[in-house]
Amino acid sequence: MAADRTSLVEIHMSRIPFFKVLSLTALVASLALAGTPAQADEIHVIDPETCATRVMPVEEITSETWAEVKYRTRARGPEQSVAARDVVKVVRKEPAREARLVDSAFGDLARGNFRDAMTQFQNIAGGGQKIDAGTGAPTYTPFTESDPPGRRSRPVWTSEYAHIGYVMALFQLAQAGNDAKLYDQVLMALEDRPLPPVGEGKDKEKRSTGGFLARFEGGNSRWYPEAMRIHAHALLGTGDVDKAKAAFKALEDAAGQVPLDPKWLYEGMVGEGVILESQGKDATSTFDRVAATMLIRLEKETSPCTMRTYGQLYSLARLRVASAKLLQAEKVGGAAFASLRSYIEAGEPSTLQDKYASKLSEQALRALLAGARMAEIQAVGLNGKGLAYLEEKRYEEAILAFKEVTVKHFADRDQTARALYYLAKSADKAAEAADKRNQTSERDRFKAQRDEAVRVLKSRYRSTPWAQK
Repeated sequence: MAADRTSLVEIHMSRIPFFKVLSLTALVASLALAGTPAQADEIHVIDPETCATRVMPVEEITSETWAEVKYRTRARGPEQSVAARDVVKVVRKEPAREARLVDSAFGDLARGNFRDAMTQFQNIAGGGQKIDAGTGAPTYTPFTESDPPGRRSRPVWTSEYAHIGYVMALFQLAQAGNDAKLYDQVLMALEDRPLPPVGEGKDKEKRSTGGFLARFEGGNSRWYPEAMRIHAHALLGTGDVDKAKAAFKALEDAAGQVPLDPKWLYEGMVGEGVILESQGKDATSTFDRVAATMLIRLEKETSPCTMRTYGQLYSLARLRVASAKLLQAEKVGGAAFASLRSYIEAGEPSTLQDKYASKLSEQALRALLAGARMAEIQAVGLNGKGLAYLEEKRYEEAILAFKEVTVKHFADRDQTARALYYLAKSADKAAEAADKRNQTSERDRFKAQRDEAVRVLKSRYRSTPWAQK
């Protein structure tokens, strides 16, 4: 008898931290595999010593909190647990129909189909804002409407996942349009806000939105840190700076107390800088402090795998500084480009090797250098050096730096579009310089490079601001 094709749900809680808040694809993905409904659930855990991933087939996953994932290896067997910070992903297969629906919604979320994903998640979770077909007025259904009674009873896992998925998709839509009203809807789905009561007289019933942070209060969901992160950014999106600051601090504190994966410490700590940048202020000193903290923790850490995470976080914090310096250099030019290049070169693997070879253990140094070699670090670094070369009229070196971004780091659309824009400018300047030297063939070569850069920018990256310049 042929096996049924069962859709599985893989929810990835990646150990690789975010740089851009927009990036959610590292958290969610979908997978369909052949199998039977009787297949076991799976917990994928990472070995803290080797960083290798191990698959644990289990009979049943009983709960997922921000501290641990509980499971049974056999029916009615004893409950066991694994630390949530060591969990890479969870695969659930029952109930099969609902699992497929959640799988499909997370697939749309990962592909950037945020509105479709939001609708699917809402249909599964049952909560959220909808427009009444008859009156055209907005109505709100509490997310807790179908929850089992009693504070100790957990909602069904598909409702939990769909609730956070709805929040994620709605947050993406709010960010895309910088829409304060959508940010407020995100907050309604996260906080437990009062709703108009239903019924009259003695039958009048109080209601609230049943937001995720209240519904899973105290970290009673593995998704809780992500909900806290989104909460802080959504508060900032509505202009409530004081509450946003408190929300970022709450995430930072929770990361140390639970403890959570180090990436959540980073996400909480960078909040102060994110707020400063939103106000048009310089946040470089704040991000430098975050980098210093990550380096100190790297030095003290004993787990090789956690060392690797701290190495990445150190470089990501420095990347925020470099990105701010790059934007400043583009505005003011001059000495700002030299400052940018010096900062970038100070974080390059060869410089870090020389500086820390005698200060860090071999494993810690290896983790630090691996972080410095991350693709997003390299892309910003090359663009920064290219801009410095352009300012110094070292046009051919600038062209080579920008070309390297377009070839090696094309997955980063913003940095690649920036590189193409400045590649065209560098080639144009190089053509002018060659023309003055009466080097016709060199002039034509540079003009061809300029034209090709403009063509690619206008065709493949036409939706970016760089194509509009």
